[in-house]
Amino acid sequence: MPIALGQQLVDILPMLGIIAFMIIITVMPQRKRKKEVKKMMDEMKKGDWVKTIGGLSGRVTMVNDEYVTVESGPQHVQLTFTRGAIASVGEAEVEADGLSETQISVASTTDKKSGKKK
Repeated sequence: MPIALGQQLVDILPMLGIIAFMIIITVMPQRKRKKEVKKMMDEMKKGDWVKTIGGLSGRVTMVNDEYVTVESGPQHVQLTFTRGAIASVGEAEVEADGLSETQISVASTTDKKSGKKK
């Protein structure tokens, strides 16, 4: 009987090893990403550029424990979001879609000679 039990363990060990390996390669990146997101949210401050999960981007004007107020658009509309709605946080120099505030304002002004937008 002990020989049969030993053979069963030998047959099961590779399967257990594969299951353990798969758990490790799926859980570890999730934990790392969760830590990065928490750090990003904790370091968010007034003046940072953010992008929401809905695609809206703007500058943070107020941050508290639960909510973030974001200023967006040419009329400087202020919108309040929960922290969970923020997808990414960047520095003030690194703005949404790689455009700086100067580039956005230049692109929205009209050319006086042609009357067309640049």
